[in-house]
Amino acid sequence: MVKSRFQLSVHPPTGALLHRLKPVDGRSKTVGPIDIAGRSGKNSVAGFSLIEIAVVLALVSLLTWLAVPRYSAQQEQGYETAMRLELLACVQTLQGLELNASPLAENPWLTLADGDDDGTGDQASGGLAAALCPLSPNTTRRYDVQVEGSELGFVLGARPLAADSQRAWRIDHLGRQKWHADGLTGSDQ
Repeated sequence: MVKSRFQLSVHPPTGALLHRLKPVDGRSKTVGPIDIAGRSGKNSVAGFSLIEIAVVLALVSLLTWLAVPRYSAQQEQGYETAMRLELLACVQTLQGLELNASPLAENPWLTLADGDDDGTGDQASGGLAAALCPLSPNTTRRYDVQVEGSELGFVLGARPLAADSQRAWRIDHLGRQKWHADGLTGSDQ
């Protein structure tokens, strides 16, 4: 049995790869030029054909066409879920304000909104005071968060800042949640 090993070398005048068999005795036998795709022969050329490149580009564009809208929708759904979780945590915080309030003090639900943009609550309705419920930058960039307080309770609402959306997500002091079709103060959907 003859042991042999393979050697690839470049043919100097043409630059073609030569496939050489080197038996154990040291003599080499040239099989012929080969290209990257494994074809052999005098006229073989390395590389991809135009058809192969077109097929690959078509597949990549098809995958992009399918994946990008789904990724964007998943991203928006994630932002919405994060906003809802933040507002649920805020409801719990605001309920704690009432439980910790003195019986002689003013109802804390009447001072949930920030009217003078200093971050503290000073009125019943308007933008939510940041000192009471700090919201993430993702939520404040994508949603207009408003609060409506009264002696009986409060309602938090978040309306997407996208120009095409009039819907708003609302949650009250009892934890009841619902999407409203006509914005923060509109009727039920």
